[in-house]
Amino acid sequence: MRILLLSLVLVGVSSKSLPPEIQKCRKSDPKLGDCLAKSVPDAAGRLKQGNKDLGIFPLEPLVIEKIEFGNSSGGAVGVRQVYENLKLFGATNFTISDSE
Repeated sequence: MRILLLSLVLVGVSSKSLPPEIQKCRKSDPKLGDCLAKSVPDAAGRLKQGNKDLGIFPLEPLVIEKIEFGNSSGGAVGVRQVYENLKLFGATNFTISDSE
């Protein structure tokens, strides 16, 4: 779920300029992984209330209208899970321990 959240944040801001308080990392930085490990959780915390200028919806709580999981392996037991109207709290409170 955190990878999904991170992806949504990055996609949301990829075409816009980041606010100056958010640290930017460059691909050419030899310590890119360290930079991302520091800046991504910080950015998620700063953007948890959303940002209209960047088109980012509030991330706390993260609201998911509907999500489905299913087992379609064709085995003897099939499990299908459907969740609706979810509110996830704490999704912006994370650390990145390995950035390789």
